Amino acid sequence: MASRWRVGGATAVGLLAVALWLPQPSSAAGSVTPEPAQMVSGIDSTEAIEEGGSATEFSLRLSDGASCPGDSADDDYRVNSYMVPFSVDPAGVTYNGLGPTPNEYGTFATFRQPLYDADSNSFVSAQTADAVQPGDPGLIIGIPSFDFAVYKPGDLPAGRYHVGIACTLNNEVVKVWDTELVVTSAAGDEPAAIHWTNPAASGSDGSGPSRSLVAVVLAIVVTAGIGALAVRRRASSPAHPLSQEE
Repeated sequence: MASRWRVGGATAVGLLAVALWLPQPSSAAGSVTPEPAQMVSGIDSTEAIEEGGSATEFSLRLSDGASCPGDSADDDYRVNSYMVPFSVDPAGVTYNGLGPTPNEYGTFATFRQPLYDADSNSFVSAQTADAVQPGDPGLIIGIPSFDFAVYKPGDLPAGRYHVGIACTLNNEVVKVWDTELVVTSAAGDEPAAIHWTNPAASGSDGSGPSRSLVAVVLAIVVTAGIGALAVRRRASSPAHPLSQEE
């Protein structure tokens, strides 16, 4: 009974390790599944950026060939940016000419804002590149460098956010590229008095070791435990009758 419990416990821990290791299901509803966006140190950069303050510039790098299903010129697709609380499905956000709706700031639960470039212009309703042929996808182009210097202290509340780029048609999301941002208060920061971290770049959720690291450690513990149990059982078990010399 004791050995069965040990094996069962080891199996449970192993399943936990596998669950932590595997990619987690998307939170997006319907058929729109977010693709990853990478936070980088600037336009055309491939250098991931892990943290910064309100005046730190960053950009978003999408997958190669990222595009809307059609272009802006012929098919009326638009490119928008967003920043919403982590509990909000980025695929379910609706837009108007000013960005995510309703346009709110100052309170975390209702926060809905576009991203703002270094000149405090919101990145909303941008045009795709023209399609090569009518009906072809429209490449997403012209993503600028952003920062949070447009905010005053208290405008950008502490919390965990979705940040990204959405392709929209008639103000509804059809494709989305997403990453996460964790904002904390920082009295010495100017002008917004915030500090932010990008969990995807640091490999964690902002509150502890990365999921991958936890999974690796658990897998090692499970493997060692099962190996030790097998050795113990072989040592304590009587030899099989057919293996004894007559």
